[in-house]
Amino acid sequence: MTQNKQATVYIISDGTGETAATMIRAALVQYSEVDSQIVRHKNVRNENQIESLIDAAFEAKAIIVHTMASPHLREKIREYASGKGLQTVDLLGPLLDQLDIYFGVKSSHQVGLLHSVDLRYFKRIEAIEYTVKLIK
Repeated sequence: MTQNKQATVYIISDGTGETAATMIRAALVQYSEVDSQIVRHKNVRNENQIESLIDAAFEAKAIIVHTMASPHLREKIREYASGKGLQTVDLLGPLLDQLDIYFGVKSSHQVGLLHSVDLRYFKRIEAIEYTVKLIK
């Protein structure tokens, strides 16, 4: 890290990036002496986007934290960032690997599933609230 105790964390996500942002904020409270900036990049879906973001992260001297469902894109981040001497933290891959073993099946690797589940949940809650208001 730089001597002036400033740091940039690049989030790369195939979804909203909220999972990584929450984890990073939880970790950063342990570093009150560091002036940190979080830069979130969401809906990243291809290698060209990854290369462009890692090039920008290199210029910013950032660490990269990512949540990508695709094993191929996780590997692309690891390899391309490593080639530039950048640190990466894969928040989702190791968890998916262990769940694959535990459940005995491979994960679907589909992007955006959490957000769609959340939307369905909130729509259901809205419907319940609407119904309750009608009954009153």
